Amino acid sequence: MNQRRRQVLRWLSLAVGTFFSSLAGLWQRAVAETKAEKIGTVADLDKNGFLSGQLADKTPVLVVRDPKDKEKLLALNVTCSHAGCASDYKDGVIVCPCHGSRFNLDGSVARGPARQPLKPLTVKVEGGVVLVAA
Repeated sequence: MNQRRRQVLRWLSLAVGTFFSSLAGLWQRAVAETKAEKIGTVADLDKNGFLSGQLADKTPVLVVRDPKDKEKLLALNVTCSHAGCASDYKDGVIVCPCHGSRFNLDGSVARGPARQPLKPLTVKVEGGVVLVAA
């Protein structure tokens, strides 16, 4: 009986842990959606080919159309993963002015010294306005 009780308690612990982990994930998504900030408009994106700006916490942001699917937008934190410099969009790539790292529009490293990709951000469009959340 003692063995069975332990097994039931293990399963119960696992179920409760899974439940609370799921709630935490839902909560994080809900908080991220409430913190979405305006970066620009779809009209400006289409006119310039990109949008750049900063979130309230000073995170530098770049928004572009996904080269693989022009209906989708990609948003990146353009802080270089090598030395923390804010990178710029130039000629279809993202370039770090500090040490010359280059990143593809999906954030992957095209040329070092950076070894880690740029961090993706959540992006959505509401009424022609481009909103980004960390």
